[in-house]
This record gives sequence, C-alpha cells and structure tokens, in this order.
Amino acid sequence: MIHLTAQSKRRLKPWRNILPMLSLFTWTLIATLPAHAVLTEHVIENTSETTIEEFNPAELQWRALAEQGDATAQYLLGNVYYTGNGAQRNYSEAVKWYQMSALQDYPDAQYGLGIAYNKGQGVKQSYIESAKWYLKAAKQGHPMAQIDLGVQHHEGQGVKRDYQLALTYFQTAAKENHREAQFNLGLMYLKGHAVKKSYDDAAQYWQMAAEQGHRDAQFALASLYLNGLGVEKNMKEAQKWYRSAASQGHQKAIRQLQALNK
Repeated sequence: MIHLTAQSKRRLKPWRNILPMLSLFTWTLIATLPAHAVLTEHVIENTSETTIEEFNPAELQWRALAEQGDATAQYLLGNVYYTGNGAQRNYSEAVKWYQMSALQDYPDAQYGLGIAYNKGQGVKQSYIESAKWYLKAAKQGHPMAQIDLGVQHHEGQGVKRDYQLALTYFQTAAKENHREAQFNLGLMYLKGHAVKKSYDDAAQYWQMAAEQGHRDAQFALASLYLNGLGVEKNMKEAQKWYRSAASQGHQKAIRQLQALNK
C-alpha cells in the first residue's frame, strides 16, 4: 500500500524498479504513488490466536449497543465482521454497520465505508462512493481518509484529477506526523506534481517517514544516499536504510543489499 495505502490496491500502483545507477534512477524512482492505506490503526487486525468463540461475548456486547443506535458500537461491530475477529468475516454485514455509524457522522465508520467502496468489499466497487465517504471523514480530520482521498485526486479515481488538491490533503495529514502522508509528499516532490521538483524536499519527507518505519520510504531514502540526490552521497547511510527496509521484507532492498555486498 509503493501504495500514493493505505499501503493497500490501498491504491496507487506499485513502484517500478528503483535502480542505483544515476542514469536510470530518476526514471525508475518516478513511479506511481502507493495505493490507499489499509485499515490498520482504525481496525482491529486479525492477528490474535484467540478463538472466535472467545470473542463472542464482546461481539454480543457491541451488537446490543449497536442495535440501540450507539455509533461507536456500530462501528466496532462493523470491524468485527470486517476483520473476522469475533465472528465469521462478512463484508456485507460490516458495511451495514459502518453505514449506520457513518450516517451519524462517525469518522472512522465513514472511512471504513470508503475503503469498502474503494475495494468493492460488501458493496459494488465505486470510486465515486469511496471519495464521497473519504471526504466526509477527511473534513472531520481523519488522516487516513485525507491520504486516501488525496490518492484518488492524484489518480483521478471517481473525482477529477487534481494534483494541487492531492497535495493539500497529503500536507494536512503530514502535519499530524503521519508517515504515509510524508512518504507521498516525497513522491510529489520527486515527480514535481503541484510543486517544484526537488530531491532535497523529497529526501526531507522520506527521512521523516523512514524514521517512523515506513519501508518504502527507507528504500527510497537509501537510493537517494546511494546516488547523492538531495543528500550528500553516503554509502553507509544507503546501506543502513536498505537494511532497515530489507528487515521488513522489502524485496528490492534485499536485492540491492546483495548487489552492494558483491
């Protein structure tokens, strides 16, 4: 999700090859922005080994409150069905509860509904609908909605392509120190979309995101250090950030380290 997401399809198309050779670097690094961010901080990840039966009491608790119209409970119940934590995964049921909560202006539910429409989970896929719900959440300060809406404006998905508006949404989320927004801003500066092309600014934003563990930013930053673009050429720093990205399973970083160590 490289996703301009959502690190997820979250989204913009994956990166092309980012090669160390200066003659190829610019063209290969100018890849599409990452896709929109997946439900991470806002949705309980299905990583627990606890059995579904053990979650049932919580599911029943959320349902009781949700049926009484509680927006938070409706959103959380939607998460139960979206992730499969506490009940069998059911995207249609998740959308039903997200919708109820979203109509009460609950921003996380509006964002969840936007993701469902973006990915066609439980509803017919529609970028127009995803943009509509992302916008509602973005207006309430939801950073992931701002990022994903920025991606859709950058790609012209369900909305008019507008680099300036995409930039604005990324900048707004980046002010909250959101690493995905910082990464996307780096790509905007690299590509010169709505801003003057600048390796210096790209390096600055990728440094911020890399320090927060964003593996694509770590890989991109390493490539800048390797080639001395926007930063002073520094093999040790390049290897350091390639290792950081590789430790998170970044395949291009792994291959680059292998090539550098030959």
